[in-house]
Amino acid sequence: GRRSTLARGFAIAVTLSMVDVILSPGHDAAMIAPRDQQVALASEVSPSRWAPLPAPAQVWAHSCCSGSKLRDALANETVTAIEADVQVGTFISDEGHSCTQVIMAHPPIRSSDLALEMFLDACMKDGRRHLKFDFKSLEAVLLSLPILAAVRSRLAESGQAVWLNADVLPGPGFRTSPAAIPAEDFLSAVARHCPGAHLSLGWSVNPVAPAAYTHEDCAAMRALCRAHASRVGALGGGMVLAVSARLASRAPGPLAALLGELPGSQLLMWTGTWEPPVRDSVAENLQASFERLGVGKRCGYDCKVLGESPLVKAMKKAMIGHATTFKDWLLFSLSVLVKLRAAPLSLSWMQ
Repeated sequence: GRRSTLARGFAIAVTLSMVDVILSPGHDAAMIAPRDQQVALASEVSPSRWAPLPAPAQVWAHSCCSGSKLRDALANETVTAIEADVQVGTFISDEGHSCTQVIMAHPPIRSSDLALEMFLDACMKDGRRHLKFDFKSLEAVLLSLPILAAVRSRLAESGQAVWLNADVLPGPGFRTSPAAIPAEDFLSAVARHCPGAHLSLGWSVNPVAPAAYTHEDCAAMRALCRAHASRVGALGGGMVLAVSARLASRAPGPLAALLGELPGSQLLMWTGTWEPPVRDSVAENLQASFERLGVGKRCGYDCKVLGESPLVKAMKKAMIGHATTFKDWLLFSLSVLVKLRAAPLSLSWMQ
């Protein structure tokens, strides 16, 4: 019944700490480089193009999908980049009126008091933070990109970079299911409406699956990135590969090799909205691996981490919007269960 379903979902979330310990390889710890807080100077940017790709190390405000979270992020002087989820849903005004439009919200939540235009207005008025848009549906992409294109010059003049993020390939835990957003449709829309915008491409994954990114996953992404680069030519922007920190920690090698095959690309490790934190040893070992593989300076982190090591203390500065409460754990469990309806075998080992 419903109660047993929620209990099962909560059990999934509780097992994450054990999964981190069992599946993460042992490596010597290494410090993550200090987070870069530089914003491109307006004088260095042509108003006809997007602001340059920032350094990978940013102080992130994650999942700013409500008016209160966005205000908190903009009030925090340490934050250099803001991430928000974008979908079509119900906008609810302060007066209680509602309508369907592009909103900032993370599934399974389908309503918000923050519309895309409101988010942009507040961030452009602030003028100091880079912006990452995590699209949750193709419909949201097609409705949002013309809005972003219309404010490109203003963002560029302020030195505010923009990342367009989508999960465009099936990945660990969901390789038998289609990606959240079809790659060709997403890249075609970007090339048509926002040529030159920076891309943040990822795989549809299940972060609790006993799996890792493979050479086959990375080969598919490499082919996709090269095809897009051939299509847009000199108009192309920067490329960031967005990966689950948990899954990346189990096999960093293929991801490091992919960075080597895509000059100028970056890697951003994340923990998802409502996802419980990773252990500090996981984060330290992950960075140590990328340092040894020669790509450490091309890696950034938008993660929640448990522990009191020097690394964790540094990363906690970037945990705006990353608080993990009992409600967060339940929502994470629900979001995993929603995904399981499409791929019921991906967690069969936990049943």
